[in-house]
This record gives sequence, C-alpha cells and structure tokens, in this order.
Amino acid sequence: MSLNAFVANFANAVEVDAAGVNAESVFKNLASWDSLCALSVIAMVDDAYQVTIGGDELDTTDTIGDLWSLISTRH
Repeated sequence: MSLNAFVANFANAVEVDAAGVNAESVFKNLASWDSLCALSVIAMVDDAYQVTIGGDELDTTDTIGDLWSLISTRH
C-alpha cells in the first residue's frame, strides 16, 4: 500500500479532485467534509484495505497522512 494510492482512494471516496489533496491535507477542512464523507472513508478503508476503523479513530487523525499511518500499521 502506497501513500499516493491511499491519497487517490481517499479523494475518490470523498469526491474531490486528487490533485487538490495530499498527505498534509487536513481532511476535516475540506469544503465537502461532512458525516457522509466520514462514512465513505470508513467504508473505503474497510473495502480497499480490509482494516476496520471507527469514527472515534477518524476523529483522532487530522491529515490524510495521519489516517494512512493509522491504517498502514494495521494492514
């Protein structure tokens, strides 16, 4: 699993242009970020990486890279 692929998967899950986000992007600051985006990310992580995360874990991360770090330790 690469960070670049994760960023692209994240962008696809929240329906934003992948060119507009990177590992340092604070995903909660995205204009489109809402509870449905959070559910989409949780589902994407489960489907693409076979890792289960909860909303509380999502809340403890700030950037897409932080989230990737959390997931990569479990993958």
